[in-house]
Amino acid sequence: MFQLVELRPGGEVEPLKRKNGELRLLKTGKAAAKLARAISQGTGRKIQPRPFATVNWRDRELKREEDGTYTRLPWATEPWWLSALQHQPVIDHYAHVSAKYPGRVAFTETENKGLADIQTPMKAGKYLQRFCTGLPDGTIANWAARFSSQFENGILQLAETREDIADVYTRGPDSCMSGKANLYRSRPIHPTEAYASPGDGAVAYMERDGRVTARVVVSRKLMQYTRVYGDYERLRPLLQKAGFKQGNMLGMRLLKIPHKGGFVMPYLDCGHQLKDRGDHFEICTADCYDYSGGDTCGMMGPWSDDDDEGYICSCCDDRIDGDDHYTVDGEVWCPSCFDANATTCDACERNTHSENASQVLNATWCSHCVGWNAYYCDHSAQYVPSREIVNTQDVGRVWRGYFNDHDGVDCRFCNRAWLDPTAVTMGVGCVHTAPCIASLVNQRKESENE
Repeated sequence: MFQLVELRPGGEVEPLKRKNGELRLLKTGKAAAKLARAISQGTGRKIQPRPFATVNWRDRELKREEDGTYTRLPWATEPWWLSALQHQPVIDHYAHVSAKYPGRVAFTETENKGLADIQTPMKAGKYLQRFCTGLPDGTIANWAARFSSQFENGILQLAETREDIADVYTRGPDSCMSGKANLYRSRPIHPTEAYASPGDGAVAYMERDGRVTARVVVSRKLMQYTRVYGDYERLRPLLQKAGFKQGNMLGMRLLKIPHKGGFVMPYLDCGHQLKDRGDHFEICTADCYDYSGGDTCGMMGPWSDDDDEGYICSCCDDRIDGDDHYTVDGEVWCPSCFDANATTCDACERNTHSENASQVLNATWCSHCVGWNAYYCDHSAQYVPSREIVNTQDVGRVWRGYFNDHDGVDCRFCNRAWLDPTAVTMGVGCVHTAPCIASLVNQRKESENE
């Protein structure tokens, strides 16, 4: 086995690595010399081939497990996990709680990454879905939530002002109230601003990478919360730790915002009946209500939009005649802007800006679906659905189509997938790869020497 190194000024030697952090390893000195010469000529850098000293990385990883360097996974003693540890690829993962990336599982993904001492971080739920097939979705969700609450830096935040509450809704999980303000008849006021009653109404939420992942309306006076949108399993423990309990919200106050002859009001998950208390509204029972807050248009009471100029296109700022409009990423767009600058996601069927869309094989996906359900395959240079990824032992993750087109094999000796053109057939349908054949030969020599 050979690797490529770059000779730096001052005599420093830097190993060459791929984009994914793996070392550039080649099987023969001839192939390494040829590639080193091509890179040197093309870039002007001094690249040389060097023999690569193979280390027993599995012994290194096992030692880290035994001496406590690695933190054990919370499900380490579960029967289904102990069973998974007896088979590939989990047996060679040496999976543990990541010390570098809070709230992630770290594991050795490929042989090359093991040699280079590189661990791949991954969300707990995603890891279990990919490598512990057969586990019920409920079991995966439960362990993912427990892992997150134990190792992830989850913080419960409260939006209390009108501006902050509207911002949380437009950045958070999709719902009938998550659009921009100009999508509703209450425009330019966002309907959810009515939740910002001083000392009472608020929105509790969690966020990650600038996106709200879970939210819920709470009453600080009653210490109650209603329906949770988004990541319920992670938000609920934080709510309970803060002293909130799920309730009917009877007695919660909402702002009284006069507008267009009526009042601004969101669709209420916590009960539609409201009592007029003069300077504010209060959620009440059905036998004494004055108004109903069960409309998704953002208005309540006898209101009129005779003076309403209609929808304003968020893309070109022109007025839209009538109701001939499109919703694009939570904004209102006119038909002309939609035809010129928007598209529809084939995965979730929502409209999105063309600049936020990507091709996933032959389909068009929005950035949200790409982030959650797609993977960029470096080998085929395209996004592909995550469910069509093969974890190979020699080059990492590749698209199934690329794997099949380039004669990828499932080795019968090690039960792993390999993208290895040197694979040979030994016996009837028994495919072996060159590394496994070499390993088998070494084992036989060691056995003979004993």
